[in-house]
Amino acid sequence: MSFYLAIISYISSVVIALVLMILGKNLGRSRFFLMAGMHSILLFGFIASLLLRAPGTPAGTFNYFFLIYFCSGVVLCGWVWRISLPKLFRIYFGLFILGFPMFLFSPSMMVNFLLTSRYTDSFGPSYQVHGNIWLETQSTIANEDSIQHYKLIRKRGLYRETLARDLSFKGKVDSVKVLDLQPGISVNIRAYSSRVTFVSTEIDSLDLDIPLVAKEKRHRLSFIKAK
Repeated sequence: MSFYLAIISYISSVVIALVLMILGKNLGRSRFFLMAGMHSILLFGFIASLLLRAPGTPAGTFNYFFLIYFCSGVVLCGWVWRISLPKLFRIYFGLFILGFPMFLFSPSMMVNFLLTSRYTDSFGPSYQVHGNIWLETQSTIANEDSIQHYKLIRKRGLYRETLARDLSFKGKVDSVKVLDLQPGISVNIRAYSSRVTFVSTEIDSLDLDIPLVAKEKRHRLSFIKAK
C-alpha cells in the first residue's frame, strides 16, 4: 500500500508542478507564500520526527512527513518560476527537480527515498558472499508479508546487478557461510539467524542454492538452448 501511495503522490505532484508552470503566474504571490508556509511546517514536522524517533528504530522505518514534504516541494518548484521571487526561493525549490532524474535512474530507490529519506535499495546489513557478490537486506515496501527478504547482487561500481530476489531464510540473518561455489553458475549459502527467548538464545540456519545468473539472462539462455 505504501509503495503505491508514494508512486501516486510523486507522479501527481509532478503533474501539478507542470500545470503550475503554465497557470502559476495568475495565482499571485500571496497564495504561493501560503503554500510555502505549509511546506515549511512539513519540514519542521519531518525534522521533529527524526529527533523524537526512539533509539534503535530501523533505518527503513517509513516517515510520511518526508513524503508529503518532498511532494509539496515538487509542486512548488513548478510554481516558483512563474512569479517574481527572490533568487533564494528559486534555488531552494529548484533542488526538488533533482527528484525526476533520481526517479528515472531507479524508481524503486526513489520510492524508498520518499518513504524513508534514504536513497537506497537496501535496508539493514549486507554480507559479502564472494568477491563482488553480496547478500543484501531487501526493502519490505512492496512485500505482501512481514517476513524479511534478501537479495543477491553483484556490485560493479555504482551499478548493481540483481541476481536473485525475495530470498527468505525464515528470519533476520546474522551471518552467512558459503558451502559451495561454482563461479558463474551457482552458490550454496548457509544463513544463520538468532532468536532470543526467556530461557536462551536459539540459533537456526537455512541453506539455499542460488543461481549466479540474473533472471533475465537465465530466460535468454533457456531460449537459446531450446532452439
